[in-house]
Amino acid sequence: MFDWNSYLNLANSLSNNSDEESKRSAISRAYYSSFHNARSYLDKKGINYKSQKNVHFAVWNTFSMLSGDARKISAKGDRLKYKRQQADYDNEISSVNNLTKDALLDAKFINDTISKLK
Repeated sequence: MFDWNSYLNLANSLSNNSDEESKRSAISRAYYSSFHNARSYLDKKGINYKSQKNVHFAVWNTFSMLSGDARKISAKGDRLKYKRQQADYDNEISSVNNLTKDALLDAKFINDTISKLK
């Protein structure tokens, strides 16, 4: 089985490059690392989220209905998704360095929290 944490490792490596395309790619990889870890957690716990049409919304929304630290994942996931959308779709990003740094921190929080929940 693929280890989605390796995407976060790749994101950290890409973030060290100075070019904007590497920073944007780092944000995207960080997001997908956390998204797939979150989705895998829900699948392992048998928590249904698949009845909703937009799987990305569904995963983060499902975490908002859980308790404790799991609930914090929802807000961070939504915020990270927005950053990923900026990186993937916006022609201009005012501060790609800050966006990248914040995305990596959010992804690390999500992945670390999920590993503690298991």
